[in-house]
Amino acid sequence: MPRLEPRHLDAVIDAYRSGDPDEIIVPTCDRKRGNPVLWPRSYFAEIAELSGDVGARALVDRHADQVRLLAIDDPAILVDVDTPAALAALRGGGAG
Repeated sequence: MPRLEPRHLDAVIDAYRSGDPDEIIVPTCDRKRGNPVLWPRSYFAEIAELSGDVGARALVDRHADQVRLLAIDDPAILVDVDTPAALAALRGGGAG
């Protein structure tokens, strides 16, 4: 999540603090889910059980009734990279 800024984190934290303590806060931009997702402690055990290439998206879907979408008007929250090559490409250095 190389393009996140402190204001993005602050918005997610503020949303969490103002709502139900079991809500999962999922930032969105243009109706697309972004990052960072704020997970309350009550979900930590389920997250720890994830293995392999399974992300927490399945948990968001499983607990859809506890998800609060937080609109953030900045596509930076949609940028996520998982490899050094992807980060280099994002920075304009190519994939190799």
